[in-house]
Amino acid sequence: MPVAGQYIYNSDGLAYQVEEVAEFAGYVSSKGATTILVVHPVDKNEPVSNLYGLDIERDLDD
Repeated sequence: MPVAGQYIYNSDGLAYQVEEVAEFAGYVSSKGATTILVVHPVDKNEPVSNLYGLDIERDLDD
């Protein structure tokens, strides 16, 4: 489970920094954990925003 200050990547391909773990709702071994996170987007110029060379506009544009 992420902690405050860590970075996570959403399915939109963008990086977010965790501000707070607001609630840990539970854990079921077959389904994983359910958590409510407070996050904010990371500036696109930050190194963490470079997801292994993926160019969101070029590579994921429908």
